[in-house]
Amino acid sequence: MTNSNHRHVETAGPGIETVLFGKIGTDAEAQIRVSETNRSLEEAGRRFWGDGPAGRMVAVRLLEQFGATAAALEAWGWSAERIQADLGPSRQVFATSSFMRRCQQWPRGYAGDFETIEYLAGAINNSVPGTLGWHLEETLLQSPVVRQHRNKLNHQSREIAHAVMTSSSARVLSMACGGCLDWVPVLPYLKDFAGEIVLNDSDPSALELAEQRLRPATIRYRLAPGNVLRVAKRLARGPRFNLVVAGGLFDYLTDKALVFRLCARIRGSPRQLRVS
Repeated sequence: MTNSNHRHVETAGPGIETVLFGKIGTDAEAQIRVSETNRSLEEAGRRFWGDGPAGRMVAVRLLEQFGATAAALEAWGWSAERIQADLGPSRQVFATSSFMRRCQQWPRGYAGDFETIEYLAGAINNSVPGTLGWHLEETLLQSPVVRQHRNKLNHQSREIAHAVMTSSSARVLSMACGGCLDWVPVLPYLKDFAGEIVLNDSDPSALELAEQRLRPATIRYRLAPGNVLRVAKRLARGPRFNLVVAGGLFDYLTDKALVFRLCARIRGSPRQLRVS
């Protein structure tokens, strides 16, 4: 329902109301918006929701409320640092989800690390069942954006399989490869592979996991550790590749031109270039 203060109020669960305001027009309105959002999340976080639909419904409503509040505060001119600080109580509730806590803290020191990708791909909820944190996590793990990431990995697997099955001497480069989840479905096809697989990542632990996965299937790989731009510059001077895979890499690059130049050095027709 909508009240006279231009607030859209919905009941997300028993005794829990979520409030979606319109635009913010004063600092006082901004503080009210913050207070309402924090209150809704803290109240819901104190409850045990079980495994019924009410928990999922309240999680969706609270995510919508938090997102709308953060966007309105940003539009009003608040800095990201101030928004994070003032919505700190809400972020603490979100941190009861193991996945959301990971995305707040980035324990490996950088965003989008390979362990987080493994978490997304596995879609296993590691939060306490029945809590709001569990329902928040389940909502995110089954969300379209996370499903899209799993679909992207599947697409990359198909492109890699096409490359190595089309030519047993193919050269394939995986940039920012992480733990090589996209290579796992391809491993059975590498028995007679005589080409070269080049794996790049800046995280040594990611390359260690990638090697653990590829080693039982083939010895026709080499590791190219380090910053992707520096590695790309060196590889661009070498032999051409049949396929270059850069799944999600471009979200984190400021100098995309160098990688495009590397990707241009593939053999054959343009359709062989696959950058997700």
